[in-house]
This record gives sequence, structure tokens and C-alpha cells, in this order.
Amino acid sequence: MTAGRKPRRVLIPDAAAPAPRTTVERVLLAGVRGCLGLVLAMPLVVLVDAAHGFVVGKALLAYTAIEIAFVLWTLLVLANPAFLPPRSKLLALLALGLAWGVVAAGFGASWQRSLWSTYSRMGGLVGGAHWLAFAVLVAAVFRPRRLLRRLLSVNLGVSVVVAGLALLSAYELPLPLYGKVPERDFPRIGGVIGNAIPMGVYAVLNVVLALTLLATEPAGRKPGDADPAAPGGRAKRWALRLFWALRLFWALAAIANCLAFS
Repeated sequence: MTAGRKPRRVLIPDAAAPAPRTTVERVLLAGVRGCLGLVLAMPLVVLVDAAHGFVVGKALLAYTAIEIAFVLWTLLVLANPAFLPPRSKLLALLALGLAWGVVAAGFGASWQRSLWSTYSRMGGLVGGAHWLAFAVLVAAVFRPRRLLRRLLSVNLGVSVVVAGLALLSAYELPLPLYGKVPERDFPRIGGVIGNAIPMGVYAVLNVVLALTLLATEPAGRKPGDADPAAPGGRAKRWALRLFWALRLFWALAAIANCLAFS
């Protein structure tokens, strides 16, 4: 960086990871991360025999996991304030969006609908508050950025399973473990996400995510990192191999999601 030049500002800073100091902190941190990872599995949840089974089951899993994670994170922060989230413009914008939603709800036709939404949507201010909490928790416990890449890779792994189930549905094959899933009125493709519209949106978003990850570089990569004779060279070489294996997976995930909405 040239002298006098201001550092580049980013929406999500690559903050250093705080280290848990006690066994209790390590358990709490693992619990928070586990619950957040569980949230990413919600596309696979379908309550086949329930009304609005595509939406309600997913929302219940996500809301419950986020609430448990938030309680564990609160205890973690009380024990170690270093696990507070770093300052982020993106989190500020999300909080501003939720605040604007509260103002808009006050002038809406139904405060109850604005707060709770409906069983067929499971959104509203309650949903927005949960997803804001999810973003805060991810920013707090998935540091540095390489840990966030791993979390996003888990999401892409789920999307590959969802895409595979959608392709089975397209060829009128049974979906393992799900039995008869609604929204299989051909030629419309139905899967565990729902009908073709939410499936297409979900697939497109994951294609964008996969391509974004493919455009990233290993954090802190320097010339000679792959040289095993250099200090820490062997460990860095394996880290680079893992990164390139992830790149291959991201590419396959992009292809799978393209097939799901093609």
C-alpha cells in the first residue's frame, strides 16, 4: 500500500479470531457454531403431512436453532467480551432495515400480520429479527474469514443435496426418506424447497455464492508458501491443497445448482 493512501474499507472486516480461554468457553463456542450450522440444513426439512409443510418446518428449525445459539452466545460474551461481533457496515444496514420494517408495520393494514406474517410465509418482523440475530452471531463466532468460507461451503453442500432431490423429482423418481412430497405436479418440478419458483430462486442464489467463493484467494497467501522447506511451509502447502479442493467443490456446487433450475 502506498504511503498516505487510506486503507480499503470493506462491508465485512476480516477480524482476528478470539481464542476461548476455558473449557466452558470452548463448549459454548462449539454450541453456537453447531446451532448456526444446523440452521443451514433447514432447506431439507419438510413436514409432509402438515399444512404449509415446506415453510413451517424450515422456519421452526431455523428459529429454534438461532434462539438457542443466541442464548449460548450471550453466556459466551458474558464470560469473554472478545466474542462480540466486529464493527460492520453490513450488520448496521441489516439493523437499519429491521428498524425501518418496524416503522412500516406501524402504518400497515395489520400490525399482527406485520409482526408474525402467516403460516404460508413465516416472515414478518419476527422472522427479520431472527435473521438479524443470525447475521450477528455469524459475524461474532466465524472469524477469521476462512471460517466463514467453511460455513458457506456447508451451505453449498446442502444446496447440492437439494439440487439432487430436485433432479430426482424432475425424472419422476422417488425422493429417499421423504416419501410423497407435494408440489410434484408435472411438468412443474417440485423438491424439498417447494415448487419451481422457490427452487429456482434458491438455486440461483447458491450459484452466485459458489461463483463468489471461486473468485476468492487463500487468506494471507505469499510467494513460497508451497515450499515445504520454508518456515511452516508444509502446513501452508496442505492448507493450499485444502483450498483448491474447496474450489473444485464450489465449481461442482455451481454446476449442480445450474442443473436444478435449468
